[in-house]
Amino acid sequence: MARETFITPWVRAHKRKISFSTDVDSEYTSHEQRNALWSNSRRTWTLSFEKTSEDYTAVEAFFIARRGKWQAFNWVYSSTDKYGRPTGGDDKTYLVRFDTDDLDSTVSSMGYNTFDLPIVEVVTDE
Repeated sequence: MARETFITPWVRAHKRKISFSTDVDSEYTSHEQRNALWSNSRRTWTLSFEKTSEDYTAVEAFFIARRGKWQAFNWVYSSTDKYGRPTGGDDKTYLVRFDTDDLDSTVSSMGYNTFDLPIVEVVTDE
């Protein structure tokens, strides 16, 4: 199944995180036992946007089509922004989903919408 790609440029990915999940158990013995619950890391980003009402409508339509965090999509973590400035990205394509069911924005007096969208990497066996 071909997945949609989220191509809307963001202002910045102002948060990024790499996570692992480890279970630490010392309840039944006095020795601590550690178990890795995930075999791979999981990445998350929070993307910041400043969009005109027309651009916001495109992001909104993409968000609604995915039903918030229900459906995964492709996202390229671009190494440069639309002006050629470095973003810290790696130019890799990630399978992600929105990490929220709410699209919350602030509309300025100039008609621009500012908002943040958290996304999380989807780990599959594909």
